[in-house]
Amino acid sequence: AEAFQAQGEVYLYLHRFQDAVAAFQQVLKLEPNNRKAHYNLGRAYQALGNTAAAQQELERAQAP
Repeated sequence: AEAFQAQGEVYLYLHRFQDAVAAFQQVLKLEPNNRKAHYNLGRAYQALGNTAAAQQELERAQAP
């Protein structure tokens, strides 16, 4: 999961947002409660203009 997380963060930095989404989704398949992955997935969705999905992921990142 850590490798996918790192890969996703690089994709975010490179503005390859669709690739970032795929990487963070892989993290969440392995670790469904990974808050950092939810947060970064929300950032990627936001960059792609998918505000509904972004909000949902950002809320999951803050969930107790």
